[in-house]
Amino acid sequence: MIDISCLNKYAELKRQIRDLDAQAKELQPAVLGALSATGAIAADGYELKLKKRKSWKYPDVVQEVVEMLKLEKLTAEANGTATFTEATYIECKLSDG
Repeated sequence: MIDISCLNKYAELKRQIRDLDAQAKELQPAVLGALSATGAIAADGYELKLKKRKSWKYPDVVQEVVEMLKLEKLTAEANGTATFTEATYIECKLSDG
């Protein structure tokens, strides 16, 4: 027997997570501004600070090797020399926007 209330609760939580993520994204410019001025902020139960992440841009020769590797991977998948495992996961598509 399927517990529909459990499914409904799961979908509602996913909807709340989506909505909260959107709200947090809207606040990011203000938070970035505050952190730029202060460096870091620690308060009751949280600490916010700016971090940096490198984004690499590789030379054309590296990009060509990457593309060749992608083709080799596709070939191995197609001819059966590559193996795979499968994992089960839940997909939740929300229909309210």
